[in-house]
Amino acid sequence: AEAHRNFTEMMLALAVLDLPFEAGAHATKTEGNAFTLTVASPAIAFVKRLRPIEKPANDAGTGLLVSEGFYRQGDRYVENGNEKTDKFVTDEFLSGVVYGAHVVVSNPGSAPAKVDLLTQIPRGALPVLGSKATRSQRVRLEPYATEQLEYHFYFPDTATNNGTFAHFPSGATMAGKAVGAAKAMVFRVVKQLSKVDTGSWEYVSQQGSEADVFAFLEKANLARLDLERVAWRARTSADFFRRLVAFLDAHHAWSEPIHRYGLVHNDAAAVREWLRHQDGFLARCGEWLDTKLAKIDPVERRTYEHLEYSPLVNQRAHRVGAEPRIANPVLRAQYTRLLGILAYRPKLDAADEMAVTYHLFLQDRVEEAMARFRGISADALATRLQHDYLRCYAAFYEEKPADARAIAAKYATHPVDRWRELFAEVSAQADEAEGKTVARKGDKPDRERQHGELAAAEPSFELKVENRTVALTWKNLKEVTLNYYLMDPEFLFSSSPFVTRDSDRFGIIQPTETATQALPAGKDTLEIALPARFAKANVLVEVLGAGQRKAQAYHANTFKLSVAESHGRLEVTDRGSDKPVTKAYVKVYARLANGGGIRFMKDGYTDLRGKFDYASVNDGAIAGPVPQPTDGNGIDHATLRPDEVSRVEKLAILVLSETHGAAVKEVDAPRR
Repeated sequence: AEAHRNFTEMMLALAVLDLPFEAGAHATKTEGNAFTLTVASPAIAFVKRLRPIEKPANDAGTGLLVSEGFYRQGDRYVENGNEKTDKFVTDEFLSGVVYGAHVVVSNPGSAPAKVDLLTQIPRGALPVLGSKATRSQRVRLEPYATEQLEYHFYFPDTATNNGTFAHFPSGATMAGKAVGAAKAMVFRVVKQLSKVDTGSWEYVSQQGSEADVFAFLEKANLARLDLERVAWRARTSADFFRRLVAFLDAHHAWSEPIHRYGLVHNDAAAVREWLRHQDGFLARCGEWLDTKLAKIDPVERRTYEHLEYSPLVNQRAHRVGAEPRIANPVLRAQYTRLLGILAYRPKLDAADEMAVTYHLFLQDRVEEAMARFRGISADALATRLQHDYLRCYAAFYEEKPADARAIAAKYATHPVDRWRELFAEVSAQADEAEGKTVARKGDKPDRERQHGELAAAEPSFELKVENRTVALTWKNLKEVTLNYYLMDPEFLFSSSPFVTRDSDRFGIIQPTETATQALPAGKDTLEIALPARFAKANVLVEVLGAGQRKAQAYHANTFKLSVAESHGRLEVTDRGSDKPVTKAYVKVYARLANGGGIRFMKDGYTDLRGKFDYASVNDGAIAGPVPQPTDGNGIDHATLRPDEVSRVEKLAILVLSETHGAAVKEVDAPRR
């Protein structure tokens, strides 16, 4: 019988009973106080009734504590400072007013108690708010636990018994014996109270003077007060309304029922405050608005938030396709959202320009970012700190590390750790860009520097080009043909990144110079000097012999390339002065394991320290592969996807400097 709260629960209970699925036509009859049920098939009859029991001789030994208090609905509590206590009614009850009963049952014993708790409304009353006239509830009380219940009622009139009504108090029984009961009470119901609480908000708001109202407000907790009770005063009196609004503003409080009367009294300040809280209306007014009555600032209204991306790794340094494309979907959504907001503004202010500049830097649109940043006045900003940090950022692009260091020095003792450390990093990078030794806390040392193998091999002969010399190793050959091709290093690298495996994939149509070289008998090695015209050029050397072909690119350079494979970093320095080589273009391709193919990984430029992180790629940065036209050798130049990073086994790196030449290097992928 307790499985009745929902259909599923009832069907589960019926499923485990030996009752027929289809019941017969039961007959019922009521005569006088008798109810007769005639069943037509097997059934279970559950009967619940109330019957009198004897009161225990010793109330103190009942075991449970039961208390019952009555309060007026809507006026339940008394507030004294920050304390809130129940405001129970014990004397007179008004007819036509809803009251509630608060029943508390406590188990002071160390054993659990399963009790039946009986509650019923007073005589002459009617139940409301879903309550029942009489209700018996099964309650389990754990040791030292308390259970609370409520029911509601009202008295329709006072005509019966001169307005006095008896009430059977809430009581608890266990195993047919009374174990606790509240105190009995006689209700005295009147049409008008003989005593009025003139200090209550209910009375003051309706019957008190304006002076009484403000005196009450001075002492009350405005956050817990129902200010709508004085809305009628705000409607009828413009002076009261303005005084009340000024009082609320002075106490940093706001009341929708009060402030909306600013429309009635044509009070622009009140209407402006009221509109600030009308989220639904303002949401239909666009992303940004600035009028006398309504202002929409997305940052202030928490509908837009400035975000910082660190680290953000752009895979491509140059545009792919006809239009710019932001590969990172999170950044793309944020930037689009910002542009959507700025589109509503008639003119961008300094803060807007800072936001745009930051996002342009994120996209490596450096020239646009620098041009926009130069037009921003730091005095027009709320704080100079972010502007100074962008000044440092811009100084590195302008190759002015000393300027960046001078700006960062002002924040050496900044109280905020994060900003102090950021400016300290600026100073450290400026020192490093000038060739000074910098020891950073926690910075990982470079190690495991290796040189890539760029030689191509065939069973009949081997070729190696280095130090302006072509070195040949052969057997069973009398002569070979040497072809020299002037080349574009980036084009050649993109056509065949992994020259150790793809030496036969150079789509060269006609050599720049051709020579036939006889191979001395009795020897298997020979060194041939590069022609003078190719000594300082990027050239492809191709050797043909015995139906075999071998080619190798020779990159003339005057820099040293150091690679720390464990950390995915490279460093380019001048061979003579040991100074960093800045703005050297770096392009990286990845080869996937198990024949997964070759993918473009990322590109970029060395910084003022001559360093470049060639292995970092943001997870989720690519919305999908960016297909590129395959070259004549069938190399697939789709962009490496995040799910393919773990499959990378080898990296091919091109370093290209306008002043120091070029180099290609193959390295193992760093451990993740």
